[in-house]
Amino acid sequence: MLITSLLLSQKPHPHITEVFDFEQVLALEKGTGIKEGDRINLKQVIGRDGKTLADMVDSKPMLLAAVKSECGMCRIATDAMRYIREEVGQAGIRYYIAVLNPASSSSGFEYIDSLGIDVPAFLWNGEPESIPEVVPYHLLLDQAGVIIKRWPGSNQDKAIRDRMANQIVIDTLRIAAPEKE
Repeated sequence: MLITSLLLSQKPHPHITEVFDFEQVLALEKGTGIKEGDRINLKQVIGRDGKTLADMVDSKPMLLAAVKSECGMCRIATDAMRYIREEVGQAGIRYYIAVLNPASSSSGFEYIDSLGIDVPAFLWNGEPESIPEVVPYHLLLDQAGVIIKRWPGSNQDKAIRDRMANQIVIDTLRIAAPEKE
C-alpha cells in the first residue's frame, strides 16, 4: 500500500528515498535474451492444476517472476518478490512465479513452494530464445503475452534489492494501474 499511496498522491514518502535504474543491467545483456515487445507463449507456462497462464488472462496486465530452481539469487530475492506481489496485488494486478525449464514438474513446484511466497506457481517450458537468461526476471505481460516491461536480476545487498523492488512496483503501477483523473 505504501507504493500505491505514493503513486496516487505523487507526494514523496520518507521511507522511499531511492529507486533503481535498470538500464545499466539491461545494457549488460548486450542484445541477448527477450525484449520488450516480444511475445511469450502463455500456453507454455503451465500451472500445477494444468491451467496455463493463457487461462489466467483478464483485462489487466500480469506480472510474472521467472526463476530457476538452481538460482541462489532467486532464493535471496524472496523478500523482494513478496513485497512486489503485495504492492501490485493491491492494485488488482496478478503476480505469478514460473520456474524455467525445471528438471521435473514436481521439482519445479516444490522449489516454488520452498520460496514461501503465497502465489500461483507455474512451470515455463519454453523455447530457449523465449527464456530469460538472468534470473530472477520480472516481466509485465499483456493479455496476449507481449512483454510490456522487463526487469532483470536482483542483488545480494538488501538495500539495492529493495530499490529494485520499489522500481518494479512503481513502473508496474504507472503502466498497469495509471491514476484515474
